[in-house]
Amino acid sequence: MGAEVQAADPHVTDDAHPRAAGLENLQRVEVTPDGLAAADAVVLLAEHDAFDYPLISAHAPYILDCRHRLAGAHVESL
Repeated sequence: MGAEVQAADPHVTDDAHPRAAGLENLQRVEVTPDGLAAADAVVLLAEHDAFDYPLISAHAPYILDCRHRLAGAHVESL
């Protein structure tokens, strides 16, 4: 549908799992202030202590938090 999807997970390497159909072009990225600020949305699906949650909260304009780790006016939780 035209979305550009990027993924960050410090515990998964590029060769750990075969790409699912439709995700052949999934780009793995590091979590950075600039990358977070440039995203339309950040979706938190995994709860890893390796993620810098204050950094994510400070720089992402919108966060869908599926793990209930963050709070704020720009955070929505499932």
